[in-house]
Amino acid sequence: MRLLTLLLLVLITCSLQKKKEYFEGELIFNQTYTSEKLNVDSLMATSPNGAYYLINQRYYKGLAYTDDSAQFVLDGAAGRNFTKTKNDKGFTCEDVTMLNMDAPLIHRNDKIEVVNGFRCKSFEATVYGRKSVYYYSLDYQFNPMIYSNYQKWNWKQLMEASEGGITIKSIHYSNDYNLIIEIKSLKSFKIDDKAFKLNNKDILSGC
Repeated sequence: MRLLTLLLLVLITCSLQKKKEYFEGELIFNQTYTSEKLNVDSLMATSPNGAYYLINQRYYKGLAYTDDSAQFVLDGAAGRNFTKTKNDKGFTCEDVTMLNMDAPLIHRNDKIEVVNGFRCKSFEATVYGRKSVYYYSLDYQFNPMIYSNYQKWNWKQLMEASEGGITIKSIHYSNDYNLIIEIKSLKSFKIDDKAFKLNNKDILSGC
């Protein structure tokens, strides 16, 4: 009888727990540089100065603010990423389920900080001797479906290190310059899968 009562309490507790809500909406990032060796303006002129993203529970769509207007559409569940620039006639598909570089060495920092108005924790990731620091949100997370199959560029490992939290700020160190990427805007709203769908005629090559 006691066991039955305990099981009933567990079921009731589970049913009362609020279903976890993952972020869905729009993200805009700024990108800047610091350097003691190179001209920062020249770096800005030849690199993206920001990016715009739309995300729902399965898809991730991005546009880099560059001369070639590079864009992509990620189907997280399928592990497929479709990319194109303004000079391309259509999208090229790539399989992102395979690793293409060494795994990063991760060091977590559990201290809670307020970064750009968001509650964050951080971690350091080092690969090939280069260090990056990521400050990730404790209140806004991606659905794991977005990144669970994305092995390329260590994205899955980096997202798991942040517990799926959206990166609010990242600093990427190199010998000649430091790259700083910071969130400019975060807006939450529902986005239908149709907003991410590509027509077959727009895909130049499949995976």
